[in-house]
Amino acid sequence: FPKLYSVINELTNEAGMRMPVAFLAGNSKMFNAFASSTLAKSCSLIGLGEDLIKELSDDEIKCLIAHELGHIKKKHRLKKVFLPTLIILASLCVVGKCAFNLAKDGDGESSGEDERNAATLISVIVLNIIGHPFLNPLYSRHCEKEADIFAARLTKDPDSMISLFRLFDEVDSRDMDI
Repeated sequence: FPKLYSVINELTNEAGMRMPVAFLAGNSKMFNAFASSTLAKSCSLIGLGEDLIKELSDDEIKCLIAHELGHIKKKHRLKKVFLPTLIILASLCVVGKCAFNLAKDGDGESSGEDERNAATLISVIVLNIIGHPFLNPLYSRHCEKEADIFAARLTKDPDSMISLFRLFDEVDSRDMDI
């Protein structure tokens, strides 16, 4: 573990980041590696699966850690929590305004404004129900790509990044958890 600490320390210094709390999870079937951060800049976390670390070369480990640091630096975990919340709150405001306008009019007569409010109300509800399952994977892929680019720039070692990708691809094709 001192060797991992040294790699994390080197990379965080080079990236101008604070040292995250790091831990190894033995025989983890829950994850290969992950990173998380909070609103407090001084509190971030990297978890590495011990089984995965055993499979990687030193250079691949460095790339993996740099990738996880990319998630912290780019605040991906926070954005994944806050963005959907903001979208839901904004949607609730629109729904509330439309519902209020529909209830306020309440004269029994249909107007163009009523139809627009009803259409907006239905659209917002449908987009929230249908849109989230499609947008979340797109955003997740964007975050992974951004962390990959961050890691490649930080390590300046594209060959080890490619090797790491190939290992993950091989594991996926074997349908085996590391």
